Amino acid sequence: MRRNRISTKDRIFVALPALLLGGFFSWLTSIIFITDLKLRFICTCLGLIMPGKAIERLIQAGRDKIKWEESEQFLGYLSGQISSGYTLERALLDAPSALKEQMGRRGKLVKLLNILRRQLLAQTDLSSALLQLDHSFACSRLSQDLAILPWLSQYGGQMDVYLRESHRQIYMETALRAEVEAENSQKTTEALVMSFLPLIFGALLFKQHINPQSIATTSGWIKLSGFVFQIVTLVTISLTLMIMSKPQLRNTKSIEVKPKNKNQVPRKFYKKSASIYLKLLPASFGYRLNRIVRQSESEQTTDHLWQQYLQKKFLYLLCGLLIGFILLVSGEAPWWVVVLAIFIFPVLQDLGAFNSAKKQKQAYRLIYPSFLSMLSLLMESGLTLQIALDLSIKATKNIIGSGQVSSDLEHARNSLESGITASQAVRGLANRCPLPEISAALRCAARYDQQGSAELLTLMSMQTVAGWHIYRNGLRRQLEQRSLLLFLPMGMALLNVLAIAVVPALASFQII
Repeated sequence: MRRNRISTKDRIFVALPALLLGGFFSWLTSIIFITDLKLRFICTCLGLIMPGKAIERLIQAGRDKIKWEESEQFLGYLSGQISSGYTLERALLDAPSALKEQMGRRGKLVKLLNILRRQLLAQTDLSSALLQLDHSFACSRLSQDLAILPWLSQYGGQMDVYLRESHRQIYMETALRAEVEAENSQKTTEALVMSFLPLIFGALLFKQHINPQSIATTSGWIKLSGFVFQIVTLVTISLTLMIMSKPQLRNTKSIEVKPKNKNQVPRKFYKKSASIYLKLLPASFGYRLNRIVRQSESEQTTDHLWQQYLQKKFLYLLCGLLIGFILLVSGEAPWWVVVLAIFIFPVLQDLGAFNSAKKQKQAYRLIYPSFLSMLSLLMESGLTLQIALDLSIKATKNIIGSGQVSSDLEHARNSLESGITASQAVRGLANRCPLPEISAALRCAARYDQQGSAELLTLMSMQTVAGWHIYRNGLRRQLEQRSLLLFLPMGMALLNVLAIAVVPALASFQII
């Protein structure tokens, strides 16, 4: 409950100035296109909703970036103190005075560390104090380490090794983010400049035509066009800012498939139908579809999954037959439209499955390198694979939400609780992971649990480094998608600019 209250207070603290700024911006820019006070008030109210919300998200994205940088400095400080022989409690007690010069006295993390210091002096349990710090600071990257540190101390792991490598990895992850953002900064700048061009063209070409004499001459239609131009400009700027503030990494959710009728025995009819359907498809298409269906749920058999998939396909085919029959009876549609109506829904189901698989694979690219890195760090710190796997799953599930990755991790955790060995659980994760590099590293961890060779642990660390290349590619893909989304507001801004340039010319012809 405390976490919800603090997050709500922070949202209000950010949202209120953002909404006021959006309303003021809308009122100030509406004078370019509108002279009527009623219409300007309407634009101001819309500005509170659209640009205000976009500015709020942009501010929140900046605050998250600052939290990430403060987390890097905090982990660097802890790594240095623990390596020097200080205990974790002593390092946390000295943290506010040591970090206030780097982060500033008014930094949020410094204030929270002062609260943590008072709690530790009051003999509060370390785990409870760190949990409250995690809830108050709400940084996904630091949340993993704060969840791990008390358990690492309890199980007797090498905390100095863990903190040193964790700080090195957060530094590397920050560098990767900056590198990928720099590659796409030009497109973002172009979109931002393009979204403000209608205001410049409006001030140069349109403003002189909205005086009372011109409006009276043109029968007032130019007043409506100015209102439309202002609304489109606000929508364009809002979309651009929202796309720019879209989070890059954490909370990336994949498509979750909920199991149905787990105890139902699959019918042979669906098994034969699946075999016939795959034979009718092209070889590569059928192979990919079969793999996607088999990997859509980890707790069901392939026959169950194909039965559910074909039940939906038969339903879509029935809908297509009904639509095709209606078109055929009407006699207005050509024969190819009837055939298209029959098969369009089953084909769209297959295409939707491929699209869901791409989203799931993207989630694996962005989540699994961090999970694998934490697993490797804990094993290098002296913990067994079973303890390291359990702690890694707990720390990762708190920040990724629901989805296929979360389902796989939860299945592995349930397997550990049911008595399956850690090596078998890790092999299960490797079998369900679509990324070969990550699967190889997980199998290496399973071999290390059985053989205990230091060379295998070194090999796993090397494969973990290869996982960060996958992470970089995932970031690039995500930013490429963001760049494609920016074409929508850029196109709207271009059409708006053309209309702003044409309408004054039409008004001049009407006056003549």
